[in-house]
Amino acid sequence: MKADKVGSAFILFRSEYWSRDRLVRCASYLFALIAWEVTGYVVGPLFLAGPTQVVIALREVVLSGELLLALMVSLQAFAVGFAAAMASAIPLGMLMGRFESVERFFEPYIAAFFVTPVSALIPMIIIWFGIGIEARVVVVFSFCFFDIVINTFNGVRDVRYELVEPVRSLGATQRQIFMKVILPAAAPFVMSGIRLGLGRAIRGMVIAELLLATTGLGGMIVTYSAVFRTDVIFAVLVVIVMLGVGSVRLIKAMESRLFPWKETSTIRGGFEGSARTAPAPAEG
Repeated sequence: MKADKVGSAFILFRSEYWSRDRLVRCASYLFALIAWEVTGYVVGPLFLAGPTQVVIALREVVLSGELLLALMVSLQAFAVGFAAAMASAIPLGMLMGRFESVERFFEPYIAAFFVTPVSALIPMIIIWFGIGIEARVVVVFSFCFFDIVINTFNGVRDVRYELVEPVRSLGATQRQIFMKVILPAAAPFVMSGIRLGLGRAIRGMVIAELLLATTGLGGMIVTYSAVFRTDVIFAVLVVIVMLGVGSVRLIKAMESRLFPWKETSTIRGGFEGSARTAPAPAEG
């Protein structure tokens, strides 16, 4: 009986965990690592360090404390800039989506700065804010602000009239309509804007450190590129990728938990749900 239970548990674990999609993804990762290792061996570590060398370099900078210190320095500017962007972009996007006069006032400036490369403004940022943490915060803010404000604006503006009119006909005030109808309906768009802005904020964090001051994770890349330590450079890049992917996945998990209906209300979610609930074809 005990052996049967162990065997059943093993089969259940195998069927649930090692699905076809997961196997394909693991095979893709394995192929990429092997190709990376072989290419690094062929061209030499001076040009491309392999995964094994990157792991050794990662252990080196972690044990020395250099990576942790650089990560803390980078996260300071990232946290301040991203928090400031959310605190200003979300209210502005809601006001623009709710009131047409506010949209007309801010829309030309939002559109103009959205298409302007932030890197082109780096010289002016240096003149205005120097090369300290203030300048890095401004760069992070500039990278993620517009994605958040535009997604929030679109979410509020595209709330369907059919959702608002019944509540208004029952005597709800403008504040009640906004808090009970518009804000919940626009919340998934706001979360999507935060998710997009988060990825751009991390890119802005690194670009600011590469162009403004050799500090943080970007500073490590500049320092070790001068001595051709590609293994350390790729180790830092791995940390940046893990930070970005982990943060975005965390926001995505929060979005799915807060708005589970969003996944099943889309075309993809509807087809997947229909496939799962469709009856099996009759045999014979």
